[in-house]
Amino acid sequence: MHAVALAVAVIVRLRYPDVARHIVFDCPGPLDGLSVDRCPGNRCGAAGWAVCATAASDRWPCQPAPGLVVRWPQKISLVLIANFPVPMTNSTKPPDIANRYDEGTARHYSAVHRGSWSRRISSWREISLARRALALAGNPESVLDMPCGAGRFWPMLARTSARRLLAGDNSPAMLAAAVAGAAPATRARFEVSPMDAFALPLADAAVDHVLCMRLLHHFAAPADRLRILREIHRVARSGATISLWVDGNLQARRRRCQEARRDPAFPPNRIIVARAVIEAELVEAGFRIRKRLDMLHWIGKRRLYVLDKV
Repeated sequence: MHAVALAVAVIVRLRYPDVARHIVFDCPGPLDGLSVDRCPGNRCGAAGWAVCATAASDRWPCQPAPGLVVRWPQKISLVLIANFPVPMTNSTKPPDIANRYDEGTARHYSAVHRGSWSRRISSWREISLARRALALAGNPESVLDMPCGAGRFWPMLARTSARRLLAGDNSPAMLAAAVAGAAPATRARFEVSPMDAFALPLADAAVDHVLCMRLLHHFAAPADRLRILREIHRVARSGATISLWVDGNLQARRRRCQEARRDPAFPPNRIIVARAVIEAELVEAGFRIRKRLDMLHWIGKRRLYVLDKV
């Protein structure tokens, strides 16, 4: 039974890389196949999806749907449950990122970077690049961390004792995780408030520098990215640092190969943005690129841009 379940999970994982998250043995009765469908009553969370047995169970009454169907010669009793991200489209309606990160997701996000050694090294490298970006920007006296997520960059930002620090996120759960996870001395340094990247609740030139990490690759529409960049330009006195996924590296090539095999019914919640495209958008928003910092040259897809306000 467990071997069959593992085989199903492997097939689902290969075909849909973001699917196989949890295996729940909770579907009694014979089973003809597996299909992808909405979770009934949003039991997988907001915008949740499930890979369910076609034979309905009392707890997970899922209906068959077009898409993935795996046939097996024997009867199996299992349900594969997956939390899918909010579908991303090219429309100008931005994805609802705030509702995507509930309390459980926020706790997971704050812990995932302290999990495996590879995650810790990646996080250390990213924080080091953010520190270098601020040094290149002249060690600004006031910094807005937006979106701050779970506060991963707070200890680094707080090392400069005279720096005024602000932090904001569109997700209340993320803000709560950041506050709860920060040391008291670090937490006391930050002015924390909910913030919508499309309409920042700050005056023009309110801070010297804006640190905007891992946000823009959530938006497929260029118009959405431009709106955010123009808001950052408005509230920044001297410049900004942004990070996102870009093309021209091995990870981006692998990601695009995965997306080419993805079922159109399940679009990704993060995208690879062409370097020429994002750099043109930065110029259009009123920035000049001071420095490009890559996580790992030619291999990693994450890039930081250190920007001067024009």
